[in-house]
Amino acid sequence: GKSATGPEVATALQQARGSMRSAGGDACKVLAQQDPLSECGKKRSIGRADLFCEMLSWQMEELGDGEKDEFDRNGCPMPAKRATHTTHRTQTLMSESDEL
Repeated sequence: GKSATGPEVATALQQARGSMRSAGGDACKVLAQQDPLSECGKKRSIGRADLFCEMLSWQMEELGDGEKDEFDRNGCPMPAKRATHTTHRTQTLMSESDEL
C-alpha cells in the first residue's frame, strides 16, 4: 500500500495521544489537549509550546536529559524532579545521539 506522509504520521500520533489522554481520566488532564494539532519543523521541532514543554519535562523526568536554559528559551517551566537513574537503553541512545 501507500506509505503515509510525514504530516499524516504527525496527525495520527497526535490523535492517538489525544485518545490516550481522554481515556486516562482525571490523572491525564494535566497534559496538553489534543487540539489544535501541531505542525512540525516550524519554530521548534514541535510547533505548539504546550506540547514542546511537555516533551522537555518528560525527557528530564524520565531520562534526566535537559538544561535550564533550554526550558527558559522556550518559556517552559522547569520540572521539580530529574531522573537520577539511567537504564542501559537510555545510555545507549544518548551515546548514539552524540555520535550523530
